[in-house]
Order: sequence, then C-alpha cells, then structure tokens
Amino acid sequence: MLLDNVTQALRNWPAPRIVGNRVIVPTHCVTSGGDIIHVTVEGGINAFKVHDDGAAVRIFENSGGELITAPKMLSLFLKDQGLNVDGFGAISAPLVSLDELAPSIVLVANAARDAAEHLIHRWKPAFKRKFKDTVRDLLEEDFPKRWEHDRSVLGHSNKPQKFDFAIDLGHERKLFFDAVVPDQNSISTAVVRHLDVARAKNESVVQRIVYDDRVEWKASDINLLKMGAPTLPFSQARQVFERIAA
Repeated sequence: MLLDNVTQALRNWPAPRIVGNRVIVPTHCVTSGGDIIHVTVEGGINAFKVHDDGAAVRIFENSGGELITAPKMLSLFLKDQGLNVDGFGAISAPLVSLDELAPSIVLVANAARDAAEHLIHRWKPAFKRKFKDTVRDLLEEDFPKRWEHDRSVLGHSNKPQKFDFAIDLGHERKLFFDAVVPDQNSISTAVVRHLDVARAKNESVVQRIVYDDRVEWKASDINLLKMGAPTLPFSQARQVFERIAA
C-alpha cells in the first residue's frame, strides 16, 4: 500500500516536455523558497548537453536580486564541480552519453539549486523585493492602468536600459524610475543605467531614483544616487508623482 502511494505521488510529478529542439525536465530539486529546478537537455543519439538555462540567476533575480557579476560569482562557486558557467550565468555539464544523462541532470539540478541559494543568502535581496512590492502597491492605488514594471528605454550606448517602473505622463512622455535600497549593487546598477539614458537626451523621458527612506542611508550613497538622476525619498513619492503626472 505504501509503495503504491509513493509510486502514485511520483507519477503526479510534472513530466519532461519538449520545447522546440529541447527537452525541459522538472526535477525533484527544490529551493528553500519552493522553486522547482528545471533542467534543459539538448542534443541526441549519444551526446547530450545538460544545462539549467540560467535558472539559478533567474531565481535570484525573481527574489529581487540584482548583481552584474552573478555569472562570475557562480563560476567561482562551482569551479570544483566540473561544471561550466557562461557569461549569462547558465550552468552546464560537459557533453555526456546516454548512460551519463540521468546523473548529469541530477548534478546540474543540484548545482543550480545550490547556486541560487548561494546568491540569495550572500546578497540577501529579499528586502529589495519587499520595497518594490510597496512601490507597486502605491502605483496600483494611485495610477491604475498608467504604470508598468520592468520597462526599457534606449540609452546613449544604444543599449536598452531596463527600469523598475514607468508611469505614462501623457503627450508621449514617460517617467522611468528605480526603487533602490541601501545596497551597493542596487545603487551602482541604478546609477549606471540612469546615466546612460540621461546622456541620450530623450525629451520624452523623465527620470527619478526612489530610495527607501524607511531605513538608514549613508550620505555618500545618497550623493552617489544623485549622480544618476534626481532622487526622491519614498515618503514623498506619492505627492511628487502626482505633481509630475498631473
């Protein structure tokens, strides 16, 4: 009876599925936050590429993390496991045979889970995620149907720069802003993208950096934010947004 119950439970687990020329495998590897690690298999006959398709970095970013050097950090973290990490943070095993396929899937899944946990615990992005949620609630209450998240605009470098939020101001103008917490990675990445867009001198773009003034900040960090764009403490965001969007 017990064996039947366990067997049935395993049958209910999501099955591998084919997407284009890849097979996506939902593994039994789960992060502490409840994310199921999916592993991607490509190739065929007797040579297979097994990778996480960037799952570790994606889980970190979905937790509110933002770290330009994440791929490099993962490469250092996994250097003794015989796995590769590309420039986008995707974790992969060397080409394997059919006999080696199953254990390679397990190896990559475990590595992706451990790597995601490493990034999350090392850089603790949860507070930033909560601040973004707070900002999102304000926008939904005050500017329904006029705001968007994760919106991009072209910078002076001709690269699209993605901002946390945007508000439609009408007359083909938009306010682009980031929600920033007192973390060096959060600060530096916001400043870099705001500077790039400011140098493009796009008259339809209005820029702001909103910082969480519910927590303590160093004066030097606030001054650094001001180099990227006009800064705005969250406690004043509602009235300033209403004035800009009027």
